[in-house]
Parts: sequence; structure tokens; C-alpha cells
Amino acid sequence: MPICQFQEKLFFENSSINRNNGVITIENIWFFKPDYLVYSLSKDALAYWEDNKGSDGVAWKTDDYNLDGVADIEIFTSEGRQVIYEIKP
Repeated sequence: MPICQFQEKLFFENSSINRNNGVITIENIWFFKPDYLVYSLSKDALAYWEDNKGSDGVAWKTDDYNLDGVADIEIFTSEGRQVIYEIKP
């Protein structure tokens, strides 16, 4: 399920998704651009999700996935995983 379909579960109340450029804004402080693909959970990703999911069914992991020196977030749900890349506007 793409990020935009479960925004309410993932982000603070003061967040938005610009559907023209895909940028997710959280609290007017953080800006992210999602990967356009939602990947199936591998065996390891499924284990990570099961061990770390909250009551909302969502687990998070941070890393610099695109190697630009900025922390990105990988989001895990029962339907798959998707990375959102932090950007500097």
C-alpha cells in the first residue's frame, strides 16, 4: 500500500502530501520523497516487522538508503515496505 494511502497512521497530525510533486511535509520541518515502489516483505523484512511493529501495525527503520548523507526512513506494514527519502527543499 503506498504511503499516501495510510498517511494518517504514519505521520503527525500536521503533515501533508503534495500530490503534484510527491513531497511529504511533516511539521514543516522534515521533507521526504517516497520511493515509487512498495516491495513485498522478504523473510528478514517480515521478521523485522513482526518484532518491531507498534499497535498501529507499522515498523520503522532509519538508514541512509541513497547514500546522500541524510537519514531516510524505511516503513514496514503487513502489505510491504517502502522507503521515504529525506530531502532538503
